[in-house]
Amino acid sequence: MHEASSFTTPGGVDVSCTVTKFDPALMAGLAQQVEQRRGGVLSSGMEYPGRYSRWEVAYVDPCVEVAARGRLITARALNERGAVIFGVIGAALRRVGVTADNPSRGDGKDDLPAVTVFVPAADGTFTEEERSRQPTVFSALREIIAAFAGPDPNLGLYGAFGYDLAFQFEPVRLRIPRDGQLRDLVLHLPDRVHVVDRKRESALCYSYEFSVAGRSTAGLPRETAPSPGGPARG
Repeated sequence: MHEASSFTTPGGVDVSCTVTKFDPALMAGLAQQVEQRRGGVLSSGMEYPGRYSRWEVAYVDPCVEVAARGRLITARALNERGAVIFGVIGAALRRVGVTADNPSRGDGKDDLPAVTVFVPAADGTFTEEERSRQPTVFSALREIIAAFAGPDPNLGLYGAFGYDLAFQFEPVRLRIPRDGQLRDLVLHLPDRVHVVDRKRESALCYSYEFSVAGRSTAGLPRETAPSPGGPARG
């Protein structure tokens, strides 16, 4: 099986996707790789409409990472493939936050781009219905998701969220000191996703190529530097 599709996102990114079959036994190897490399394995043992699903998803070496500490949210390219699409991601963050450092910083010998913005809290009062729509780091995530929206349900952000994110919605008085080095969320934008559908007994690999502003990821290596560690809070 070898299928291909393409579309253009609202952020102006041309996306092409190639779908191939793979041996589900490879999922075990991917789970081992994420011990040393950035990535993730998501699995549910049951299906329930709107909450649990029948799929198992795995990825390794994502091209972009997004992490937050409090109201500071940082996006950075993890390889040259991430650098190709980083202008769209950086613009998404700046639409909701104030730039907090140099939008391009060195990251080892590759000098990969990164940007950090601060998302200020809203002034005044708000209705209960507006509580979840207050300016928070989720506002930045919504902008990124909107910029990459399209018909492909597997292209998106994957990762973990910490409980302290709730403090951005509720004025809770903190009694236990928080470690400022811990991250409240860590999300990845992978450009290759392995998906096992247990109900249909299928295992498909979705490989993406991106093109934007005259630059393309075609031919660029997917490998990233080994993960330095650093657990998310929660």
